[in-house]
Amino acid sequence: MDVAPLGSYGGDTSTRSTPTICPRKSRPIKIDLPKVETAADVTAAQSAVIVAMAKADITPEEASTIAGVLEAKRRAIETI
Repeated sequence: MDVAPLGSYGGDTSTRSTPTICPRKSRPIKIDLPKVETAADVTAAQSAVIVAMAKADITPEEASTIAGVLEAKRRAIETI
């Protein structure tokens, strides 16, 4: 039995492929951080992250994500 490619008969679009939209894997993290412009500011921001995690305002995974961003900022500051 020969099978025609999907959508080759026209008209009926229900058999045509549609793009797959993947769900977001994370959500925005809401946390108050101090302005980060110096290496000392990074330390203060890291402290704020630890406090927020300890109070269960953010999860350990979210704290880890923020810590990674702050570490990247610290490296950027050091290269200037």
